Amino acid sequence: VHHASAAQISQALAYLDAQQSLHAQELNSLLGIKPADRKGLAQQMLKAAGVDHWLWEQSIHIDHWPILQAHGFTVASSYSIDRLLAAGRPQASVVELVMMGEVYIQGQPTVPEAYATAFDAFQRALVRAEASVIRRQLSEMQVIDQKTLLDSTCELSRVRFGAQEGTQGLFIRCQAGDHR
Repeated sequence: VHHASAAQISQALAYLDAQQSLHAQELNSLLGIKPADRKGLAQQMLKAAGVDHWLWEQSIHIDHWPILQAHGFTVASSYSIDRLLAAGRPQASVVELVMMGEVYIQGQPTVPEAYATAFDAFQRALVRAEASVIRRQLSEMQVIDQKTLLDSTCELSRVRFGAQEGTQGLFIRCQAGDHR
């Protein structure tokens, strides 16, 4: 640093600033990825169908069913009160029934189907974002450390605390040599 010119220091600082900006963008991208939400999908379906909001949290009564039918909803052939009793929801609300796929609009994906598709997209986006961050971290390593890593067998695990998986981070364990 003592022998560097002002222009060299300025160039180094500009490079560092650009790299930090790229890293911040990657981390913000990672933090911006939100998982699918079944209740949100059900509410979106009810709203798109024009079902009045007051009905969403009501259980289906004989006078509510014609309203839902008028908005295009039908009952799944698997629907039964016994199944709801087994799930612990004998008086499930309209939004809960839509969430479970018991009430749906013919020709449209049920909420469980839409959730599965949305979750797959979330998972792919999360892996891409994590890979981008890891790629950047690896590219910033010293060459000798990169070589050591390339000559190692690495195991990638998601960090898990209790029932939450993949939300806390990744653990990468590497051993020198081929341990496959």
